Amino acid sequence: MKIRLLFLLTLLSCTIAYAQPGSKFGVVKPEDFKVQSSLIDSSTNAIVLYDIGSCSFEGNSNGWFSIKYTRHTRIKILNKNGYDAATIKELLYIADNAREEKMDDIKASTFNLVNNTVVETKLNRADLITTKYRKNYNRKVFTMPDLKEGSIIEFTYTIHSEYIAFLRSWKFESEYPCLYNEYTVAIPDIFNYLLDLRENVPLKRTHEDYFNSFLISDDEGTASSSRQTFTVRATISETKWVATNIQPVRDQPFLRTIDNCISKVDFQLKEIRIPGQPVESKFNSWPKVYTLLKKREDFGGQIYANNHWLNEPLNTLTGNTTDTLAIIRKLYEFVRDNFISTKDYGIYMSDDNSLKDVFNNRKGSAAELNMLLIAMLKKLKINAEPVVLSTTDNGLAHPVYPIITEFNYLIAYVNAGNKDYFLDASDPYMGFNKLPLKCYNGYARILTPLTIPHLFNSDMLLEKENISVMVNSDEKGLTASFDEKLGYYHSLNFREDFSKVKTKNIEDHIKKEFAFETTISDLNVDSMNAYDKCIRMNYDVSFNFKDDIVYFNPLLNKGIKENPFKADTRKYPIEKPYTSSLNYYLTFMIPKGYKADELPKSVKLLLNEDEGKFEYLISANEDMVQLQCKLNFDKAVYAPEDYQSIRDFYGIVIKKMSEEIVFKKLK
Repeated sequence: MKIRLLFLLTLLSCTIAYAQPGSKFGVVKPEDFKVQSSLIDSSTNAIVLYDIGSCSFEGNSNGWFSIKYTRHTRIKILNKNGYDAATIKELLYIADNAREEKMDDIKASTFNLVNNTVVETKLNRADLITTKYRKNYNRKVFTMPDLKEGSIIEFTYTIHSEYIAFLRSWKFESEYPCLYNEYTVAIPDIFNYLLDLRENVPLKRTHEDYFNSFLISDDEGTASSSRQTFTVRATISETKWVATNIQPVRDQPFLRTIDNCISKVDFQLKEIRIPGQPVESKFNSWPKVYTLLKKREDFGGQIYANNHWLNEPLNTLTGNTTDTLAIIRKLYEFVRDNFISTKDYGIYMSDDNSLKDVFNNRKGSAAELNMLLIAMLKKLKINAEPVVLSTTDNGLAHPVYPIITEFNYLIAYVNAGNKDYFLDASDPYMGFNKLPLKCYNGYARILTPLTIPHLFNSDMLLEKENISVMVNSDEKGLTASFDEKLGYYHSLNFREDFSKVKTKNIEDHIKKEFAFETTISDLNVDSMNAYDKCIRMNYDVSFNFKDDIVYFNPLLNKGIKENPFKADTRKYPIEKPYTSSLNYYLTFMIPKGYKADELPKSVKLLLNEDEGKFEYLISANEDMVQLQCKLNFDKAVYAPEDYQSIRDFYGIVIKKMSEEIVFKKLK
């Protein structure tokens, strides 16, 4: 850092002065409690009056730059359901054995109107809590005091960071409506950042270039006589984005995470340009990221180590097996079946933990269990590598830029016999070469010297379910015999719920799915412990015909009962976890003394010509009714402009699936 200081000819000091749309901190008047806005409706629990942030650069006493981030926010709490808006959380980064980001200049108050007098309650400093969030991150949390329905809360704070690579991002939308949102970033021409702006709400952008001056020194670790201080000037590029009257955003059905859709701005440090020096590239290539990760003790230091302690366990596990794929399966099943996952996110080893500890303790995070599997395979000279990805709830990682902080999950990649396998040994019910649905979220990176991108796309997955029902009758009543083959992920959920319960519990669960009184018998569940396979179930359902007129839904318990798309409009994509195919077949032998008097009409329906299909084909004669019902979604992800057609498609499907056959007793 101090070598850089000697070459700096200009330097920036930039303190952002923003014009608040209301008043200075703590100036709250009785009329401020009368908030009127078209954004407020019966579902509004709180409204953000303004949210203003800024980032600027400042010199520090360590011979380099720091980033100064400020935030000033005022929120009106409308009811108790809005109290969550009064808990403020900030993550503070700290590199290994380095300085932590510092949060200071904290002011926070709650204002209540009592007898037309504004009463202020200030945050007690003792209520500011710091906790360990995850590796390299602490979290500051505080909750506003004296909350009541109708309170106005206001807070401001500053964060100082020496990590110039992490210029803070900003969101212009949240779960609460907002009257005014502003973010200002002022960057000296020494630093060049790539800007990733997502604009889903209108943003007013202003830009200004100007000069400013600043002091930088190397105070720390030097005697006062040798201290160096510079006063220099730099060109500042200042950009401000403003949004007003912003609607709230809320999670919706079939949406991976709302964070993928909201308006926000992110930054990636590309270059450092010190006058008189070669440009220092910070836009890391993936091969460079691989090299750095391989050197980290909590990553490559574990995976690529010699790990002599594995020799004896591996000899025991593999025995005389020589087939490579069989060995891979054995090791995968060993880790999956004998280790407990303690945490389902992260790409690094936990603090003060090693793979040997994980092996001996028979537990570890998902990353640690998969690292152990990779290390075991490597020990046997099998081509295995770590893969990093971002899960669906974490948001999309950039498909090209190597922003490692965007990745939060690690799985194993294995190549054997010129075929690729992707494994996650942390899920106790996951089949070989299967992955949790959360992994199908865009581009992952196989960490080899070439860092190969691999696309995990939900359109790759087909969830196929086949159901066959035969209904017969005798003197005791009617019996519907079900033969049901679940889709793979339905099977996975079924195993998680019922693999350790008694058959009676499963029967009770099935019984609750029917709209009429029934009994379940002769239940047989096949492949419950064969995790690579789909579950197949057979069971009988008993019921009666007693009335002169009987209304009977031929879909029994398998129809879709509710349209997941209730909103009139939608501006976000529809993201199903997989493509799907439901095939339902019913043969109903009409009980003696009855006839099928009325049948639903048959129908065939296409979704956008070739993106989905619904068939409902029904026929009857004197002896039987036959139904063939098929519902296919041939895409997993649909564009927002497809919303109305999908909503209408569901509406027709649900209406048809609710229609009944009318049986009448013969006279």
